[in-house]
Parts: sequence; structure tokens; C-alpha cells
Amino acid sequence: MAYRIVVDQSTTNTKAILFEIEGNGRQVNRVDRVDIPHKQIYPKKGFVEHNPKEIIENTIKVIDAVIDNNKLKYSQIKSISITNQRETILVWDKITGKTYGNAMVWKCNRGIEICEKLIENGFEDLIRNKTGLKIDPYFSASKLAHFFKNNKICELEKKNLAIGTMDSWLIWNLSEEGNFYTEESNACRTLLFDIRNKRWDEELCKIFDVPINALPKVVDSNTDFGAYKGIKISSVLADSQSALLGNKCLEEGQIKATLGTGSSMLLNFGNKICKNERIVTTIAWNKNGKTTYALEGIIKSYGDILNWGKNKLNLFSSYDEASKLALEDNNKTDVIFVPAIQGLSAPFWKPKAKGAFLNMSITSTKKDLIKAMFDSLAFQTRAVIDLYAEVLNKEIEEIFLDGGSTKNPFFMQLLADVTQKKLFVMDIEEASALGTLVIMDGMENYTPKVKKEYIPTKSYERQYTKWKEIIKKIF
Repeated sequence: MAYRIVVDQSTTNTKAILFEIEGNGRQVNRVDRVDIPHKQIYPKKGFVEHNPKEIIENTIKVIDAVIDNNKLKYSQIKSISITNQRETILVWDKITGKTYGNAMVWKCNRGIEICEKLIENGFEDLIRNKTGLKIDPYFSASKLAHFFKNNKICELEKKNLAIGTMDSWLIWNLSEEGNFYTEESNACRTLLFDIRNKRWDEELCKIFDVPINALPKVVDSNTDFGAYKGIKISSVLADSQSALLGNKCLEEGQIKATLGTGSSMLLNFGNKICKNERIVTTIAWNKNGKTTYALEGIIKSYGDILNWGKNKLNLFSSYDEASKLALEDNNKTDVIFVPAIQGLSAPFWKPKAKGAFLNMSITSTKKDLIKAMFDSLAFQTRAVIDLYAEVLNKEIEEIFLDGGSTKNPFFMQLLADVTQKKLFVMDIEEASALGTLVIMDGMENYTPKVKKEYIPTKSYERQYTKWKEIIKKIF
């Protein structure tokens, strides 16, 4: 029996999860979890930030608390693993630890004008061929370009500059050695990393005006990242890719969807890179020097849609109430919702798109609006799955799911009906945390258990086709 801790640093909070490992990695038991939320900072319209000092303080607090709460000694913890929100990036001084402003969050749109100019100037093919990604403010590089354009840093300061995604910030602060590392699943989300040659790319750094020497060393996902209070930091993975591994999607063609604040649908693509411009190729992980790639459909606003409906539109007071209202009146509505409250991502990629309720009449009620919001999430998920089937040239039969939305049985059944796929929800909620455990040597025997299976019971083909036609007409 061995105790291991996973730090899950997400968009809204930081968690330390204590796991007990038994039977050569065959059985993983969650013992305890400590969470601390952090502030969401909105300095301007479209800007989203986090305070990196608050996050590292919370990280240390949750690690120490989960050990203390269970009356364990630090020497009893075999390892710490890290999984983290992706694309969120910050700049700091690696000598003093001084941060230059806040961390710029993945959903921050400050780089949108920079992206538009690059697209106008014909950089799309070059950047996609090197990174596998779209030119989009979702990814880190345009945020950095905006930062350096608006912040003058003197030459002396530039010598000590550190630029890193959230994993690098955590490793640098937690490791006794002060290691300035990242790994491939995080590096590949910046638009600065060549996913074929697996290195920071000088041409990309010049395009975005980012000093390449300030970027961290890229290592394997399951390497030695240093130690925190004597506990070895053994593995690091970006949260969505980690969830792919946590759901044990090890075979080419297997899909998992993380349904959280946003949604990331990842398909294990083996050792290949896809050239379809409607979807992105990303690095899933690098284990012992071997890289696995994945296709990804990104939906920027997923749970955020319902949060918006609850907190801004006051359509419902709880998510249970929303589900009950959506189930009334035979579970149907003619109202259509365009889920573009932060632009429209995969597979449409319209960052300037705006959300809208359409096809309303004098008889429309808030029940219709709520149902239309749920429908739109399922429809956009279906659109990505259809694109996957097109790329693979074969039908997809099943999807593995994790994230907060999996707790809603109504929405899970709706998603099964809309996609016409079998859906599997695993028995341990923290799939991202599991993934960064599973990538370690010695954990190959672990197999997650299915908590709930959903199968299609009816068809939404007519409604989905109508929604898709309207999206195409608008954009």
C-alpha cells in the first residue's frame, strides 16, 4: 500500500487529492480531498486573470492540509503529481519570484486582435503545420504578445525572465531545486511549440515576439520534477490530456469528453498528426520518451453556459431546478440557442461570434430558454463527434465522460440521445487526477470502473439538423 497526492490546479480552484494505491497499481482508492477556490479577475471586457501568488499559496495549503488531516507524515507520501489548467500563462522573475501582473487565463480574449492580424497576413498554415493548433486567443501565445506589447521590460530584467504555463509556475515554486520545467502536454498548448520536432520553435517565438530563452525546459510527462518537502514530484500532465489517460483511453480512436467550465473532447490518435483544419492536433502525453498525439474539439463555454443562465439571466436558482424545468412539456422546444457567449469554438471556430436565442414567439417561456441551452451543448458536442467520425472514416460507438456535467442524469441522457452513442461515466470523479497517476511507471495495471452507462433512447436528428443549419447561415 502506498499513499500518493495529486494536485489538481483548475480554472476555479486548487485541489489536493490523497490516493491509496494497492495491488501493484490495480486498485486506486480516493482517501481525501481538500479544495480552495481562487478569485476570478476581470480587469476589462474579455480579459480574465488569476492571481498566481494566491494559487501557489493555495497549492501549498491544500497539500499540507490533506497530509495533516489524515495524520500522515511527509515521509509516508510516495509521490506528488500535478495536473493543471492549460494555456493559462504568466511571466515572472526566476531570481526574485516577482510576477509581472496576473496569470492570463485560457478563456481570456486579450489576444484576439493579434490573432486576426496574423490570419489576415496568411500565417494560418505555417502555425497549424508546426503546432497542430488554430490561431486563436484561446492559446497562450497571443496573450503573451499582448503582454509584451503593453509592458515594457528592461534588458536587465529580461535576463531573468521566466514565461510558463501553470505547471511551470507550480513546479518552480514547489520544487526544492527551483526547477524551471514543463512537459509536452502543456508546452504544445502555447502556439510556440513544434509538435513534430518537439521543441520550442524560434520562428513561432519571433512571430509572437516571445523571448525563447525565457521558456522552460521541456521534459517527459513522467520524469523527476524535483521534490516538495522531501516528496518526489513524479509526473505532470495538462488536465484534459490527463483525463484521457485517466479514462484509460489508450487505444487509437478512443474518445473522452471532459464536461466542465469548458469542454475538451480528445481522441487518441496514436503517433499521427491530423491535417484537417477544422480540428486541432495536440500532444496527449510523452511517457518515457514516446509521444502520443490526440485530436481535440474545444468548446470554450460548456458549464459556463448554465452558470450564465443562472447567475446573469436568473432563469433558475439551482441546476436541479434547471433540469426539472427542461424536462417539462414533453422535453421539447422550438427555441434555438447559439452557445457563443465567449465566441464559438470547435468545430466552427468563430471567436467573435455572439450568443443568441432564436425562433422565439409569444408563447415561449423560460422553460424553452433553459431547454434550448441544454440542447445547444449537446448539439455542439455532436458536431465535434461527427467531425471525428469523418476524420477516422468510421463510426464512433462510445464516449468516456468526466467533469461536473456528468452529475446531471437528465443532461447525460440528452447527450446520449443527441449523439446516438453509448456514454460511460467512470466511478472516480477526478479523471484528470487519475491520469497523472496512471502515467507513472508501475500503474499500468489500473483499470477504471464504470459508474453509469447511458444508451440512446430516442433521436434528436431533426432538431440537431435544424440547429446546425442555423449556425451555418449565421456564420
